[in-house]
Amino acid sequence: MIASRLLRPIAVIVMALAAGSLLTSPPGSVAATPSDSPRGAAIDGSEDTPTSKTLDAPSFQDLDALGLRPKTMYSNAAAIQELAEIKSIEWEGKPFKSLNFGVLATYRYTLPEPGDLKREDTELPARFRGQIPARIRELNEQDVVLTGFVVPLEVEKGKLKSFVLVRNQMMCCYGVVPEINEWVHVIGEGSYRAPFVQDVPIRAYGKLEVGERIRGGQVMSVYRLRLTHAEATAPAE
Repeated sequence: MIASRLLRPIAVIVMALAAGSLLTSPPGSVAATPSDSPRGAAIDGSEDTPTSKTLDAPSFQDLDALGLRPKTMYSNAAAIQELAEIKSIEWEGKPFKSLNFGVLATYRYTLPEPGDLKREDTELPARFRGQIPARIRELNEQDVVLTGFVVPLEVEKGKLKSFVLVRNQMMCCYGVVPEINEWVHVIGEGSYRAPFVQDVPIRAYGKLEVGERIRGGQVMSVYRLRLTHAEATAPAE
């Protein structure tokens, strides 16, 4: 039971986010690829199976082999000061909007239930539209710097090709399953690969995509980031 609670957030995020080719790594890379997806359906929409919220978590041995087990004890979990405002900053001569989940997660998002979306749907039913506040939608295609914690998805030669940026360390390590607006799916832009950093917050720079991505009858994400640079906010131990 304890192992299941500790590992479930990683299983949930990997299953819910990495659709199809996103979890297919080239030779020499490592990808976190659990066997099932949330609600019992294939993430690429290739199967029609009964929906279920029961997940099979990977073993500790699986996580150790991928280097994904947290090293920080629960009592020493790091935290990020959440700010409600969006700040304008300049980095390497370029303007960015600086923010964190104090902005992105300030509203309640209701996901469609199984059956509300058909596999071929590309838009939400009318009753589920308009949940993302206008203030946040205005960030779509803006250059931003986001602060959060890393849950790795694809690792190439010790660096991250893709990962999930989550609100706090409790979500990435200790059993709290994040809401859909409490994480961002991050993919390295072009050949950029992020440093493999765990247990400390990072700053992720890139272009933010805001809006529901629907695939196979499911809302896969509401936030995505095309990453151009990432750095730790404090030295790792």
